[in-house]
Amino acid sequence: MGEIYISYSATVSFISVNAIRKKAARKAAF
Repeated sequence: MGEIYISYSATVSFISVNAIRKKAARKAAF
């Protein structure tokens, strides 16, 4: 259970970081 939770949280944080980078790229583009 713990290992699954760690991998899940890591995936969520990775996705959120990608989303933030995309938003930052959009702001930089405009």
